[in-house]
Amino acid sequence: MKFSFFQATRSLVVLLGGFLLLSAFPHLACAPVLSSSPRARPPSPGEAAPNGFDPDDPVQLAQAWQAFLASETRPRIGLALGGGGARGMAHIGVLKSLEAAGIPVDVVTGTSIGSFIGALYAAGASPAQIQKIAETTNWSNLVEQKQSRIGLFSTRRLELFIEEDMRSFLREQPTDTGSSAPVRESKMGPAREDRFITFDELKRPFLCTATDLYSGEIVVFESGPVATAVRASCSIPGLFEPIFVGDRLLVDGGVLMNLPVSLCFQKGADVVIAVDVENDSPGNLTGLIDVLGQIIRIQGRALTAPEREKADVILTPHVGDIGMTDLSRTREAIREGTITGHLAASAIKKYLLGFQQRAFVRAALDSEVAAMRRRVEEVPVEQATANTRTDPRSLLSGAEAAVRLGLFDEALNFLRSLPTGFNPARVRFLKTLSLIRLGRAPDSIPIETPEGILARDEVRLLAAAALDQGRPDLFRSLLRAPSPPLPDTALSSNTPTAVLRSRDVP
Repeated sequence: MKFSFFQATRSLVVLLGGFLLLSAFPHLACAPVLSSSPRARPPSPGEAAPNGFDPDDPVQLAQAWQAFLASETRPRIGLALGGGGARGMAHIGVLKSLEAAGIPVDVVTGTSIGSFIGALYAAGASPAQIQKIAETTNWSNLVEQKQSRIGLFSTRRLELFIEEDMRSFLREQPTDTGSSAPVRESKMGPAREDRFITFDELKRPFLCTATDLYSGEIVVFESGPVATAVRASCSIPGLFEPIFVGDRLLVDGGVLMNLPVSLCFQKGADVVIAVDVENDSPGNLTGLIDVLGQIIRIQGRALTAPEREKADVILTPHVGDIGMTDLSRTREAIREGTITGHLAASAIKKYLLGFQQRAFVRAALDSEVAAMRRRVEEVPVEQATANTRTDPRSLLSGAEAAVRLGLFDEALNFLRSLPTGFNPARVRFLKTLSLIRLGRAPDSIPIETPEGILARDEVRLLAAAALDQGRPDLFRSLLRAPSPPLPDTALSSNTPTAVLRSRDVP
């Protein structure tokens, strides 16, 4: 898309004017949205632990987690998805990893790109379906250049696109994978085809934010047309035309609330996982759009800090070098979110079960993600996947690294590239574990095959994964089988759980 220097300058002036207008309301920085209900807490570390229970044992942790999910009094889990343009595609990866780990999401809130992804998820789309939309959509077709004094582009097409996608997912019946939070039946019926879907028709509770340019106030959407709310939440000032909703002129919610943690509590969550894609180091500012985004980011940083403090767990995918509009790197952003969510999953479970301090979880996540990223960078994952002549040992090493990082699709790509007969027992374990975590578990998993025998710890990792994915039949069949007299050789010593266990818990 091309636009003139005059148009760009005019839009920048409009943005700066809005920036100064909002800066005239300093009281907003100390007036966060408050939770409307008292906040429950997870059990204190150790108070729920039966004698002899080891939360670092994958099978015992999986069993305790299933008991937690079955409890009628378990805390409701909220997920707050922050704004950040193309970086926010990492939210999809986080959702993938939470689903693979069997961690439910009861309440969703979002700002800007977080509102877009959150709305689709609340409408019933699976993370895999949202990923397909993100990777196959021609995003430039969803905005149109508009001769306007207050924005370069209109997002009306984006609004219609969101509506169409949500409607298709709301038609689908809820599925029971055993790992997702309970979803309610959609209230949408044939008589409602002539209007936009509203918040009360979604399958999960959902809220999103926008900013009123007239009053300088945060606008929280919890009723009315969802697609219109998402469009307002995504309207980056100076770039996208603000939209009128009633007597309000609305722009991107990230101007005042880029990480809507408090909205999760307002909607009934007891604990909140926040995904902040703007807390990483910024990349190069290569154009006007990046500059506009950075201005909003600087303004919003002080307002985001109180929201971060309210969260129980903060996930910060490594996406700072991705430009705000660089949607060509969507797959990379999703990958980073997947890694972050996977490495945090065990710690999140232990925190919710009461075996780990809140502060410890929050302090450990960023450092462990960085450490594991360094490990995976030593393996040329994408190059090896594309080159079937790569040394088989490198391919197998790549598969193991991918599994450790929760990149199960990549692990399967490595394994497909291996020559037939290379370390078949290990290949079978990695393939089976990846398929289970992707929700494609086989009907049965024999312990012994002509390719070899699964090791004890491999069996236990497979059993735990099966239980997380709602397959108690596989769980029971694996654990009832005789334990093979082989040494432990699986991934336990390389998982984040083992790394976390070696640290001193405050």
